[in-house]
Amino acid sequence: RNPSGLDAAEIVLVGDSFVEGLQVDDAQLVSARLAALMNAPVANLGRTGYGPRQELAVLDRHGLKLGPRTCVWFFYEGNDLQDLDAYPADRDRVRALRPESFRRAWYARSLTRNAAGWLVRRDDRDAKVPARTRAGNFEEASRATTELYFSCGVHEGDASAVADRAKPQKMERLKDVFAEAAATCRANGVDLIVAFVPAKFRVYHDLCRFDADSPCPAWPVDDLPAKVQEAARSASPEVGFLDLTPALRDRAEA
Repeated sequence: RNPSGLDAAEIVLVGDSFVEGLQVDDAQLVSARLAALMNAPVANLGRTGYGPRQELAVLDRHGLKLGPRTCVWFFYEGNDLQDLDAYPADRDRVRALRPESFRRAWYARSLTRNAAGWLVRRDDRDAKVPARTRAGNFEEASRATTELYFSCGVHEGDASAVADRAKPQKMERLKDVFAEAAATCRANGVDLIVAFVPAKFRVYHDLCRFDADSPCPAWPVDDLPAKVQEAARSASPEVGFLDLTPALRDRAEA
């Protein structure tokens, strides 16, 4: 999502859906807003569904060709660690499908096969949790109330999942990715900044009113920003770090 003809940029933004910004107009993209503030070309290299390993490839294959001075790498707490865990299996699955034979392609696209698979998986996908129990009422300055729904794949009411996500071995894998990115940037004269994108619950959890039977108030909020900062800084002391939580929290509170 870049202006046509963009073949150079002072800043490249790497990340997932928060950078690609499918739900906003071009002028509202973080890359467009930053370009206006900096009066400099900014490239948007966000790709929905990507995780740290894919983003490293994007930086290496596409970002460096633009000759940037700075790369801002957006880390989203909602699923980036899960994406990092899933990367080896995802990569192997893609490799197994390539090159595809005609017979294999026909089988994979078969309506009968896919319809049967959908019916088998349907009960697993249809969560029996009422949406209302995952919603909070956020009162705006105008006194209008907006319902905010919290079901982002991070908390999901499972305290153990939050507790386990920043285990040392996982953070070590993240540090390895940051270290590769830092070495690549250093070799090309590019400054690297990691920006922590918080999940919605981290920003709004104490600014909402919840129903009495809602599990949300008991959901844990961990110290992942500090853990990601530690991974980035231990990868290289040259890596900058910005936690976006305080600015978003202050804006929401206002």
